[in-house]
Amino acid sequence: MRKNRKYDGTFKEMVVKEYLSGQHGGYDSEKVGRAHQRKQLIFKTIDELCQQYSITRLCSYFSVSRSGYYAWKKLGKPSYKNYDEELASKILFIFNERNKGYRYIQFQLKRKYNITRNPKTILRYMRILNIKSPIRKKKYFLYSRKEISLNSILVALTFLIETSRQKPHLRN
Repeated sequence: MRKNRKYDGTFKEMVVKEYLSGQHGGYDSEKVGRAHQRKQLIFKTIDELCQQYSITRLCSYFSVSRSGYYAWKKLGKPSYKNYDEELASKILFIFNERNKGYRYIQFQLKRKYNITRNPKTILRYMRILNIKSPIRKKKYFLYSRKEISLNSILVALTFLIETSRQKPHLRN
């Protein structure tokens, strides 16, 4: 029986012992929630370990494509997507003042700090900081409809009662 080279047991043990044991920060799937963040971390791991192991084996071990790794390496991270610590602290400060959404935060950043950012950028920072705006409950105005229907029924009933109490007029 032939061993599968992709998932060689000794290779897994070596990688797990060296890198994923916590020596370099490790890979914790609970910490990294989103799929693109997980892939970023996996590609960084492959980039650090490519001196010791072949890229093909690392990519097959982490279940990512080699072409995806090379595309990540070629493109890198765009400068406009770099994490800005100062902007994140301002967003967190505005959110803690009043728990509002990304539109309100964008307006306050423009008003207070004269910082103009795309609303999607602010929403991305809110997701990274794990803050969510509260969802307000919808107000229903059903009582006004019930009152109208009840009032019309009461008017009709009082009319019937009053007409039944009157003596009938006889015609000659």
